[in-house]
Formats: sequence, C-alpha cells, structure tokens
Amino acid sequence: MSVTAMKKLTVIARLSDADAIVRRLMRLRAVSLSPAEDDAALSLSHLSCEADLLAATATVAQIEAVLPVLARHSKRKKPLFAQQTPTSPEEFRDDGRYETAKKVVEETQKILDRQQELRLAIEEAQSRMRSYEPYLDLSFTPDFTGTETTVCLTGSLPAGTKLPRVKAALDGLAALCEPISEESSGLYVALIAHHSDAEEAQRVLSGLGFLRSPLPESPKTVKTLFDEAMRRRGTLEDTLERLDARLTVLAERLGDVEILYDIERTTLLAEENKSILSTTEQCVVLLGWCPTKMQERIATELGDYCAAYSFEEPAEGDDVPVLLKNNGYAKNFEWVLGMYA
Repeated sequence: MSVTAMKKLTVIARLSDADAIVRRLMRLRAVSLSPAEDDAALSLSHLSCEADLLAATATVAQIEAVLPVLARHSKRKKPLFAQQTPTSPEEFRDDGRYETAKKVVEETQKILDRQQELRLAIEEAQSRMRSYEPYLDLSFTPDFTGTETTVCLTGSLPAGTKLPRVKAALDGLAALCEPISEESSGLYVALIAHHSDAEEAQRVLSGLGFLRSPLPESPKTVKTLFDEAMRRRGTLEDTLERLDARLTVLAERLGDVEILYDIERTTLLAEENKSILSTTEQCVVLLGWCPTKMQERIATELGDYCAAYSFEEPAEGDDVPVLLKNNGYAKNFEWVLGMYA
C-alpha cells in the first residue's frame, strides 16, 4: 500500500456550471472539490485578462504560422501505426524542450520574415533587369541628356510601330529618331533633337504613344547596370537558399513544436475562459485536491465547460488529503471493505 501524490486544484467556473462540474469530477472517485468559503475568492472583478489573452493569442498565431512551413521541410516519416510517446506539460518544460521549441518557432518566424524581404528584393532586381534589357545596346550612358544645342531622350513606342512612320512624323523638324531595339513589348528608340524643335518633336512622338524610359540618371552604361542587378539577384537567391536549408534543420524539431502548440493552445483556451468569466459576477471558485496522475483526465473533463483551472504543488502548511493506493493483492478485497464503509 502506498500514498498517491496529490496536487491542489483550483477551478473558476460559471455558477450555473458549478454543480455539474463537481458531480463530473467526483465521479472520478479520487477528486475532492468544494466551493471556496472566502468571499474575496468569489470576486473576479479584479482580474485583468486582456494582456494575457492577447499574449496567448499572439503566441498561438505565431506557432500556427510556422507549423505548415516546418512540416513542408520536415523529413520525418510517419509509420502507418505510429504511436507518439505521451509527454506531460511539466516534463516537457522541465527537460528543456519547451524553451527549445519556443526558440525554433521564433527563429522560423524571423526566417520567414527575412525570406519575404528577400523575395521582394529579388522581384525588384528582376524588374530592373527587365527595364534595362531593351536598352542594352544604347551607345551612351543614361545620364546623357544632350549637348549645348541638342536634347537627347530615350523611350519606347507601342508594339507594331514602324520606324519609317516615326521618321515621317518628324519630317521637317531638326530631329533624329534612332532605333535601339525592337521587342514584342514595343519599339525602343533614342530621340536627338535641336533645342528649337525639341518640344515639338516630343509632342509628335507623344501622339504616336511615346513613353520616356525608366532608366536612372547614371554615369554607368545600361549593360553595367543590368549586370549589377543580375549579380544582386544571384546574391539574394543564394541567401534565400541558405535560409531554406536552415528551415530544414529546424524542421527536425517539428514534434516538439507540435507539443508546444498543444500546450499553448490549451493556455489560450484557459485565457479565453478567464476573459469570459471576468466579465460576470455569476461565478464560483472551487477548491480541492486531485491525484497528480489524473491531471490530464481532469483537464479533459473541464474542457467541456467555460472554466479556468490550475494545478499546484501543495504549499507548506496545507492539509493535504491522503489517498492510499492498494497493491494488486489488496485490490481483490476492496469490494468487501466497501460493503462496510
């Protein structure tokens, strides 16, 4: 015969659920529970749950965001009849896996944020390359805007525009339109015009759908700008690939993150219940004791109610009830003793 380890159980519930909760837990045959006698314990008006609820919500949302990512990168194989080793929240915290899982979640979130930044930067580099590509054969640098007597512009005309038509439109003006490239997206040209006719030449080209080029005013050639953008894209893609490899390493702790999610999800449900309970004075505080080994069973039973609960180790001076545990031989006579109890 041995003594069962006990824990202090505190339950905060709606007054309307109190009787049902007591009856259900008492059916477990090893739980002592009764309403708190201290009137101060019955008042929940002092509870401020908003900060804790927001923190719990944010934590669960962060884990939910990283779980699918870790699952995609995980190399874990799931046997058909896999059995997961049960782990109590206390054991999970005590052996360090709780903190490790939290760090995995935090690092994964940082990687996801950084990857998003990298993808935007890669798209920007690619956009620059696309804008430079039609002007790769430009014979002067983009910062060249003309001479003392001329104005120089670069830009594009709609696809299908023929150069003879452009030259015909500029006929009679001191202006020259030279092709740079012809793409499916349009005809790319350079316009050189005398100052006296520059404004009229631009008006004529605008009538044909002319758009100024997006080239920056740079002293570098377009080819140099294109090569720089391509190298930057390559560097960003290499960084993205390294971060992806790191996610594969972090995914080795997927199981611990899943356990962390279960724990934090339970915490969130408790905070939601506390928030509901704190908005009403029709509540009751139930105090009692339960065997340590029955914590999960009790938590499952309480999950059907809007209730907040906690399990605590006995404090010094507590009057802890004694629950004896019979060995296999003594159990055979429990029914006889029960007849006289």
